[in-house]
Amino acid sequence: MCKKLLIVLVFLLVVATIVIIVICSRCKELPDGTELVKPPSFYEEKRTATLVYLTAVYPQGKESFEKMDSTELAIFYNSLWYYYNCEASFNEEFGEYNSLGPAVKHCWQTLPGCGTQWPKLPYTPQGYLYSIKDWVMNMWTPWIYSKSDKDPSYFTSSTPAVTMWTWYNGPSPMFMPQRCIVRMVYDPERPKLHTREDAYTPGVFHSINQPSLTPGGVGDFSSYWNYPNNWWLGNHRYLEVTYSDILNIGSGAMIWWNGMPGSGVFVDLGKSKKARNKVDGVLQLAREMSQTSQGRNKLKEWYLSDDPYDIVAGLMVSPCRETPPQVWDSINNKKIQLNFCLGAGYTFDGIPTAADGWSSVTSVEGTDWYSWCGKEKTDPNRPWAFGLPNTCIDDIAEGRSYAADRFSSTGQSDEALSAMGWWLGYDTIQLLQSANGNGFWQVEVLELRNFPPEVKQRDYSKFLQVQYDSKGTPTITWRFDNGWIKKYMDSISQYVSIRDPTDVVNENKAKKCVFPVLWEEQGKLGWTWNCACKGTMSEMFTKLSMNGATFPPTTFNQCYPGGLGFGKQPMNGPDSPPFG
Repeated sequence: MCKKLLIVLVFLLVVATIVIIVICSRCKELPDGTELVKPPSFYEEKRTATLVYLTAVYPQGKESFEKMDSTELAIFYNSLWYYYNCEASFNEEFGEYNSLGPAVKHCWQTLPGCGTQWPKLPYTPQGYLYSIKDWVMNMWTPWIYSKSDKDPSYFTSSTPAVTMWTWYNGPSPMFMPQRCIVRMVYDPERPKLHTREDAYTPGVFHSINQPSLTPGGVGDFSSYWNYPNNWWLGNHRYLEVTYSDILNIGSGAMIWWNGMPGSGVFVDLGKSKKARNKVDGVLQLAREMSQTSQGRNKLKEWYLSDDPYDIVAGLMVSPCRETPPQVWDSINNKKIQLNFCLGAGYTFDGIPTAADGWSSVTSVEGTDWYSWCGKEKTDPNRPWAFGLPNTCIDDIAEGRSYAADRFSSTGQSDEALSAMGWWLGYDTIQLLQSANGNGFWQVEVLELRNFPPEVKQRDYSKFLQVQYDSKGTPTITWRFDNGWIKKYMDSISQYVSIRDPTDVVNENKAKKCVFPVLWEEQGKLGWTWNCACKGTMSEMFTKLSMNGATFPPTTFNQCYPGGLGFGKQPMNGPDSPPFG
């Protein structure tokens, strides 16, 4: 009897030990399955600083954070995608685009108030982090693996004060200023695929190390870094977002939120549509509209077909195959129709040609499908798109190849997403792996609320106008004469709140976001608008988003003798040109 009892006790002890080991292992586990790299004493030592930083980002979560032990707090901190980094600095010299012209010194200093007004990071987070210094100084390496050893000041997400629309501005996946750390949340591997001719030097060939795509369609694929609770799959209505750049001009809706856990700024999605990228979104919305006779008629009216694949193919040609939407003619004071897609159909020059094998897919035309697809014969019913077949359109929508995936980043889909989303009554459209202009991806959310009812008929004349240069070339801009843009921006705050990230849907813990005052000049909204909430760390970006849309990058991010910037003023103030 005693022997049997002893066996049972030993068995229970073994089971309990296994359970404890599993629990302890999981309590240190990060979203990618790895564990915290530092010893427990490191996180215990950093606990107070971690609390200070997280409470500055999430003031509504203060009590929840204080209940966590040092390991739990470290897991939460190291599971974020985005970090405010007031220590970010940059002082490097490198050549301009394609090594044309002399090397130029690019510089920026730590943000004033860092460590007092703005809490410093307790330590650099663990995992794959985008790094502008490695991008421009280490053979165009876009991200490096952090073991929380490097000083936070090392990490800068883009060239100072310039967004990433050309490759030397950096690998950051967002139109965002430089004072932040951004995590690479998709597959970080870059396998060698094939060899191709250099885009700039005929006769010279390179092996291309193209980033791996996260395989599968929406609902099938998993982000490499999926914290918290796969929110990027739309499992609850609130998303943490950032937005700090120019508004989206001339392509339908105005705001693209950037999904970024760690921002502390939450947007209520409302009625939301979920897609992988822009082309996938167009296909899904067109399919939904084609389910009714009214929807089919509207598709034929707008895009000359009710076939979703025809509609996507029509966005690949230049100008787009469509009935143009209406905008306001500021010269003749009347509504006119204008085709937005005057430059559609080409991939972005996102990845540079360099000695490590990276190569650009620049100047590849969408209708030149046989150069990147080749899975199906030419479609004879689509001569206006050079026979672009459905299989290749699926390649783009599902990201089956890197070259195909790049086409989802071109702007010709934006207006179609907006128009169909408005007609179907969606509040937002989520893109979970949206290809962007720097060669990588991001979570994007298209905001469709608070527009005039005419948008359901593709009439944008109340908020978009066309202007003409001396050659008569049309340019789409906002309408400033009727005050619409200011009213629109003021109305957006109703969807934004600050919340406890450990109890997101608890409305008793939520607080309305109050936007800081927007920059205005002569009655016009300034070029930049910041998604920031008063009383949180996000307010660090109230004046931190001046970028190359306003001035050419060479105007204000180069260092003059003595470390002076634009206007020959010291480069240590807010990230805007220091006029002198």
